Amino acid sequence: MSINISFETATFPESWKNAKISALFKKPLPDPKDLKNYRPISLLPVPAKILEKIVNRQLSHHLEENNTLDPSQSGFHSNQSSETALIAAFNDIRTLLDKGETAALILLDLSDAFDTVCHHTLRTHLHDGGIRDKAQDWITSFLTESTQRVRLPPFLSEATKTICRIPQGSSVSPTLFNVYMAPLSKIVQSYNLNFISYADDTQLIVSLTKDPDTATLVCDLFHKYTHINPVLNMRLRRLIII
Repeated sequence: MSINISFETATFPESWKNAKISALFKKPLPDPKDLKNYRPISLLPVPAKILEKIVNRQLSHHLEENNTLDPSQSGFHSNQSSETALIAAFNDIRTLLDKGETAALILLDLSDAFDTVCHHTLRTHLHDGGIRDKAQDWITSFLTESTQRVRLPPFLSEATKTICRIPQGSSVSPTLFNVYMAPLSKIVQSYNLNFISYADDTQLIVSLTKDPDTATLVCDLFHKYTHINPVLNMRLRRLIII
């Protein structure tokens, strides 16, 4: 199937959906027996990567032109990086301290973020962001009916169907992840909290002077967001009082 036919029919070629997963260490001194210390990278056919890059360029352009992407997200976002996230966090904390207030930095952890993306919820967020009709159908085709095999030399597992995930290693997956996470920013903003993200690393900055009951606040926020994205594995990693 050619790239033009893929766009015309809003389908991702079946033969390109078979990924080999390479497991890579993701921590400096991990326990090699703990599977959580491995990062799954999808090795996809070269033609599939070319097609994905074309789609990602058009998708990113649409989202940026229509201000659909979360402005507090610095990861997978043009003209932003980990440095912009760090500067934003420093500025928000410094602003609270200059007012004589006590600041709390809440670090949230999204474990296995790409592997816990619910396809149905993602389609809803895409529709809300103006990605509809053939564009949405193509992304649905890209995500569904795919298979994966885990490669851990010298072993290669049997192929299994993927039900709930977006492939790591795909150029379009980071953009889809940003779309998936966008509602979290709206929920946080409804609490008048400072919110900064870099990929799946999320930080909340709270004034303990104004909001002393931070624990209740965060628990309520968790409850609301997990109601929207029930599959997402979000937990409190650290609370720093400044």
